[in-house]
Amino acid sequence: MLTSIDWGNNSPTNTETQTMKLNTMGMEVPHTIKILDMRMTDGGYIVTTVESPTLEGNTLWLKGKYGLQNGALSLMNLVGSNESADYIDKSFFVKKEASEKSMSGYRYVWTEDIE
Repeated sequence: MLTSIDWGNNSPTNTETQTMKLNTMGMEVPHTIKILDMRMTDGGYIVTTVESPTLEGNTLWLKGKYGLQNGALSLMNLVGSNESADYIDKSFFVKKEASEKSMSGYRYVWTEDIE
């Protein structure tokens, strides 16, 4: 049975958190990220508890003060669901690639396989 993301769970699962910063990744280098937990804060931000063998940090923000971030739309389009079971305990690949449409000059692309 699939359950919806527990948007009411505002307490962190880890007592020590370190934000994972995708902007430090090299261009076109895929990294594996496993999502362990996903929740929404009282302010409407989406935060995930994650692990990665190649990236530092255990907290990845998908929606923050300025809206969706860290390729959240790419991840949501890939998964195609708002069901927590479709994200939690799943591993995905993410890479930073050049983008003329982005003010930063790059975007994050999430995939199920290394491309």
